Amino acid sequence: MYEPLALTVSPEECHRLITVGGSLIHKAGSGHPYHTTPSDTTIALYEPLLGDRFTGAWLYAQLVILFPGMTLTQHTDGQLGRSRRHLVLQTSPHAWVFHDGTWQQLPVGGVYAMDPTKPHGAVNWGPAPRIHLLMDVADG
Repeated sequence: MYEPLALTVSPEECHRLITVGGSLIHKAGSGHPYHTTPSDTTIALYEPLLGDRFTGAWLYAQLVILFPGMTLTQHTDGQLGRSRRHLVLQTSPHAWVFHDGTWQQLPVGGVYAMDPTKPHGAVNWGPAPRIHLLMDVADG
């Protein structure tokens, strides 16, 4: 299950964060169910804006863009030795995530911890891309 954290980000700030990543988002190729952005570029854009709230060394980050009508097939990411966070930047009532047997809808601005070694995936049956900022931060 994606576990909600006490930290949230306002919908207005989420919109600004999407705007910041606009060039990365618009490079997303068609014909693929989802698109991810390069980690080094994503960290360079977002750590200065969010690093005071997402403390610890940012080891990996990407925007995960799930296009309308598409599925991110169930998978696991293996043992990472770090904490995985998801910040929901854009979604719809028709976008769902799956984690370790539980389906959830995550609202815009929510910040969630999840264990990437458990089976997880997502679907987007909505009319617009679903966008999460995924961050792996150092444990401790």
